[in-house]
Amino acid sequence: MIVHALAATALLSFLALVNLSACEPTAWRVGAATIVPPSTTTTTTTTAAPVDDVAATLACIRSVEQGAAGYATETGNGYHGAYQMDQGTWRGAAERAGYPEWADRPASEAPPHVQDAAAAQLLSERGLAPWPPAMGCR
Repeated sequence: MIVHALAATALLSFLALVNLSACEPTAWRVGAATIVPPSTTTTTTTTAAPVDDVAATLACIRSVEQGAAGYATETGNGYHGAYQMDQGTWRGAAERAGYPEWADRPASEAPPHVQDAAAAQLLSERGLAPWPPAMGCR
């Protein structure tokens, strides 16, 4: 339970870095918890790794995984988007991150904030395991 709370706090902090005014919905689901964007929260206390670590790790993963097309990377190898997720992994991560409307489409078609939220969700659940080439990212 503590791990889920820490992961949710890290995701909430990461989401504070992205432009939330363009994001829908106004709350995200992470496991059994509902995450409300920082603009509507009053106080956040965390013992998780600093947000810079999550953001830097995601940036590192993107730099290793994405092609020249960035978030729209479509290599034809069964992996899609900036984080090169296969469809099954993308579907689950997008749904658990609160974006079920993008789950059945390739990740490369989702906007950057959706790909980032899904990758942050997967990172909080599985660490770097889904991205073996990015194991040096910390």
